[in-house]
Amino acid sequence: MYNSSSEEYKKLLFSKLNVIQIFDFTALAEGKSLWDNGARVGSAAIFLRKNLPDFNKNILHVTFRRTKATKERLVFEIDDYDLHFVNRQNAIENSHVWKCNLLGGGRTKLILEKTASYDTLESFLDKNKCIAGEGYIIGNNGHLQPNYIYSIPTLPTSAIGAGGIDYSMLKELEPNLKFIKVSEELLFKSPNIILWENIGITELPVFLNEIPFSYKAKIIGIASKENNVELLKHIVELFKLHGDFFRFHIFTTSSQVLINRNTAVLKADYMRLPFSSINGENFDLSDYDRSIVRDVNGLLRDFLVQGENSKAVKSIPSKELNLIIENYGNQFSSVLNLMYEDNNKRFRLYEVVSIDDSFIATIFKYDDIYNEKVKYSTQLGLDLAGLTHHQVSQHLSSNRIIKLYPQKDTVVFVKPNQYRYWISLIAYRDADKCFADLSKAGY
Repeated sequence: MYNSSSEEYKKLLFSKLNVIQIFDFTALAEGKSLWDNGARVGSAAIFLRKNLPDFNKNILHVTFRRTKATKERLVFEIDDYDLHFVNRQNAIENSHVWKCNLLGGGRTKLILEKTASYDTLESFLDKNKCIAGEGYIIGNNGHLQPNYIYSIPTLPTSAIGAGGIDYSMLKELEPNLKFIKVSEELLFKSPNIILWENIGITELPVFLNEIPFSYKAKIIGIASKENNVELLKHIVELFKLHGDFFRFHIFTTSSQVLINRNTAVLKADYMRLPFSSINGENFDLSDYDRSIVRDVNGLLRDFLVQGENSKAVKSIPSKELNLIIENYGNQFSSVLNLMYEDNNKRFRLYEVVSIDDSFIATIFKYDDIYNEKVKYSTQLGLDLAGLTHHQVSQHLSSNRIIKLYPQKDTVVFVKPNQYRYWISLIAYRDADKCFADLSKAGY
């Protein structure tokens, strides 16, 4: 599913066989949720028929999440947002669609498509006469001993972190060391750019360096063949400017990050980043796109790593309820109003109902009333016990997301009181489904 070395196999699989559905257990690989020995090995069950694919039917991709019930091996839990329907052509051509679904689905993949036309960092460096490469690898079977590697100090990988480079840890290499691999001398000279192969805490660890030193293979160096210091500074500035988007891009495209490592980045992840030489350009990302980037980089990434212990599955406390739900309501309404705002009528969040601290109902109205405060109450008038939970089988439980159109110009959602159900990315998925419903009804 996520291994970059299986691209041709996946293309053949989806183009020649009729894949019906995929049960994806990747999120359960960590924390002994799936394997008793604690091995972090992602698994999936693929259901297919031995006949030609039907391109009129989408592939169902089910992403199982690590919840408390799953962790304790009581039952697999899914909800509506774990069901992703993948266009068959997309499955063949877009290798990142599965990772996007793992991180929330919906419009996530559209951001990658929007930025796919930009030069990659690798192409940008080549056009600007720069080179990039990882550091050295020491080995008993090595036979490389270039003189230049012993003439400069070396930096232990532990000396680089999110905060920068600790130059006090520079040390001399032992003269009898032999290397399996050594980068060319230019990459160790200064000035250069040092990239740690790590996703960082809030930004990618990318630093302009002015001291010559060597480094191991978990560090990448970028050097200018023409010693263009201004260009190197510009590259670092672009990493700072677009840091959030770059981390999002790595999260949603890397075959390693969040699959078998939580933070370790591959050189290939850096090299495929969309890169622009125009200062201030934001890759044409809309406000909706930037909200999705924040959700993926924050709550959804944490949910994949921490599972049942993450903020995503915790209840929203009363002190945050207004802020979280009204943001959800504003995002949901703004998407629908792009199409339906007319003659002063528009969608708006009308009322929020907290039900036993377990569920939240949001009621939307389509009317011409402006500047009315959102109402808050604790009575909805629905029996939720049988509506919100459905035991599909002995081993599979479904948390239903209730969507109602109880009367004209009214939309109601009832969902569990957990952060993950009330983020912007989910608001857009809800709005897109409402738009589909309304279009079918002739609106």
